[in-house]
Amino acid sequence: MIKPMLFGALGFGLAASLAGAGYYVGQDAAAIPIASPFDTRPVKVELSKPKAHDDAAQIIGVWALADDGCATGYGAGYSDDGRFSEGDEFSGVEGRWRVSGRTLIRETVLRYETGDDSDTPKAQPLHQIDRFPILRSTGSEFVIQDRSRKFSYVKCPEGRRILLDGGKIE
Repeated sequence: MIKPMLFGALGFGLAASLAGAGYYVGQDAAAIPIASPFDTRPVKVELSKPKAHDDAAQIIGVWALADDGCATGYGAGYSDDGRFSEGDEFSGVEGRWRVSGRTLIRETVLRYETGDDSDTPKAQPLHQIDRFPILRSTGSEFVIQDRSRKFSYVKCPEGRRILLDGGKIE
């Protein structure tokens, strides 16, 4: 009897702390404040009830550019807690993501690079919000548009992305 009550209290405390951190789920990404330049803490991605087509649920996972394939090391990961990472072991970006209608919204909060003299990535704060129309998402591939260019991604079933804070996207 004590454990469920304790878990309920912890769950309430976690929800209160996330709300206190300034996360506003369901609002436009431009209105989401950043607690710090390196804040990529999880936020809840609002997944709607299963429909015939649900872009947010289809995009969760690890992806590679279709022309290059999964073996190249370059890829993107989208977690079910709203975090994303794109790049390789040498350079890339991290932040938060969500889907609004048929648009992928990415809020990038840091850029990292590994110099020639070190294996440790150097992170720089970045605040950039990108909106990419989703042209197709099937669960095994998705295509987005950035201005005049289309980017096709394929799902990497064995893929895993490690975030700078030690988190994982699988």
